[in-house]
Amino acid sequence: MSFLFFPTFANRSAGVTPVTFSFETQESYTPNATSHTFSDVDIGTAATGRVIVVSSTAQAVNTIDYGSPAVVIGGVTATEIVKQRGTSPPNDGGMVGLHAAVLASGTTADITIKWNQSNSQFHIAVWNIIGGSGVSASDTGNTDTEGGGMSLTIPDGGCAVAATVIRLYPGSATCTWSNVTEDYDLQVEGKTFASGGSSTTAGSPSISGTWSSDPAYQATVCASWASAG
Repeated sequence: MSFLFFPTFANRSAGVTPVTFSFETQESYTPNATSHTFSDVDIGTAATGRVIVVSSTAQAVNTIDYGSPAVVIGGVTATEIVKQRGTSPPNDGGMVGLHAAVLASGTTADITIKWNQSNSQFHIAVWNIIGGSGVSASDTGNTDTEGGGMSLTIPDGGCAVAATVIRLYPGSATCTWSNVTEDYDLQVEGKTFASGGSSTTAGSPSISGTWSSDPAYQATVCASWASAG
């Protein structure tokens, strides 16, 4: 199900055409694997120059080097925008990143996430940007601080995405976002929880995701994209 966001005229500079921006879906895959393909994922309305943004999360164990995931969206290798690993001792936590690719056609696509080590508790979320300036982000932020804020500039007519992951020992939790609207919030499996949000409000807010229970090894990222003009 898509949720469309349209900036108000108060958030637009003269002559700027705002992006059409929507959160599309989120999916999980929990078995151990080096890679997994999510089949026929909803990516929303097709358009020339459309950018698909995917957040990917997974667990991390001890000091294993998982590298950066390779993300392929509808056969197109996506560009890594920003990433973060929960790095609190003993280096056991979640990993989260944002990738983006131009995909002009199709309303569904296969999305493949591939790591350099066997992993588990995969989660993805998908956003659709039409009328944006391209794959490259206007600004990014990342933190491994629990509830830590990230300063992010969201251009007039543009949009922003944020995602976070935690490993919780023990219990359950929900996430409260500051300066983005929550799009999903769930327990992926076991100790791994993920949440994400988005915004079309221009400015330079401090974006944060705060969990209701004291999280272990939180990792959070955000990025913004500009309008094509």
